[in-house]
Formats: sequence, structure tokens, C-alpha cells
Amino acid sequence: YEHYRNQGCNVIRLPPLVYDFADKDQVFRDRDAVKLRQVKLVFAGTTDFKDYLEPMLKAIRKINNNEIKIIFDVVGPSPDAIESMLECSSPTQYGINCYGHLSHENTLSIVRKADFSVLMRENKRYAKAGVSTKFVEAMSLAVPSICTAVGGTDAFVTDGVDGVLIKDNSVHEVLDKLVQITNMDSSKILQMKLNALNTAKQVFSEGQYYNVAKCFLEGEGFDSQNKEEAKL
Repeated sequence: YEHYRNQGCNVIRLPPLVYDFADKDQVFRDRDAVKLRQVKLVFAGTTDFKDYLEPMLKAIRKINNNEIKIIFDVVGPSPDAIESMLECSSPTQYGINCYGHLSHENTLSIVRKADFSVLMRENKRYAKAGVSTKFVEAMSLAVPSICTAVGGTDAFVTDGVDGVLIKDNSVHEVLDKLVQITNMDSSKILQMKLNALNTAKQVFSEGQYYNVAKCFLEGEGFDSQNKEEAKL
């Protein structure tokens, strides 16, 4: 969008849209996690091309070495792949649960119970050229994301408000952010979850793009979209 906008083209920024959002009374935290003062993270995807998990896995291993402070549910990658990245034959001892491939419905049932979803990507063109569908789905379920700040999907995240931004994929940087998250009050996490839901309704709802799409089809260009976005 920015690339062609800067060339004066008639463009429209249209992220994946959601037609069904969680209700405000569905913004909750897992009771067991709250009771045990743990934070639940989730990753749902693959690690063969876009997404990176190794720094997150190693950071969680460090933070959970003596006490389980983070529960990390991993959906998609095989248990063998996770064990290889973690260099450990028993990820569960570090609070890491490997589910392998699940149906979309079962995956979302795990995602909606999480406090944060994980989206780690490299600073490359592919990461800037689109918006992750799983990111949008998570936010629509009131689950904020932990994202690498590469100028793509993370452009929809306000750090500490409706998500968490990581400067790079180093274990040190990830560990620093995880420590901050584990020190958050439960009320702070709940507020971030509500903020994520509100952001999703503002940015990923089809109703927000009727006028924008109309202006685009009529050739009025990005100036009209900027005016529409300014109203949000």
C-alpha cells in the first residue's frame, strides 16, 4: 500500500476482514492460569516459511527453568520439530504443549483461551506485504499479539495497548518482553484483550470499508481512504 501510494497510484489498504467478533462479555482469562499466576501464549501456524519460533521457545525455556510462569500452546508444527528447536525431548517440562496439526475449529478453541498470540517474522518483503490472517482472527477473539516490529502486520499494533511489539527476534529481546508480560497484573492483561477486540472491530470489520472501497472504485484514490481512516 505505502509503496504504490507513494507513486501516486489509486490504491486501497484492505486487510483480512472478520464477520464474527467475540462479545465484550467473552473477554476472559483462563481460570487456572490466573490462579497459578501464569500467562498463556499460543502459536498457530507453520514454521517452514514465514514464522519463527526458535527464539520464543528458547526464551520460554529460560524463563520457565525453575518455575512455570508461561504456558505456550503450539498448534501446527510437529512435536519433533519443536523438540529439535528447543533442543529438549520433553517440552512440557518447560510449559510448552505441542498439539501438531488440528482443524481450524479446534485451533480457534485453543486460541480464544490464550492471553497473547505469537507472530514472529523477519524484516523481509514478505512480512511487509500483507496482514496475517491468524493475527486478525486472534484479535477478533480478544487475543492481542506479540509481534516482531518489521513494518507489516505489526503496523496495526500499539505497543502495550492492544499488543506487544518486539524489536527483533533475538532471545534476549524476546526474554525481556516476556518478563514484562509475566509481571503484568491480570487486570492489565484483561484490558489489553479488550483493547485488541475493540481494535479488531474498528480495523477488520467489513463495515469500515464500504466508503473506502466506493472511493477506490470511483478512482478517487488514497486521499479518500486517509480521510475515512482519520474518522476511526
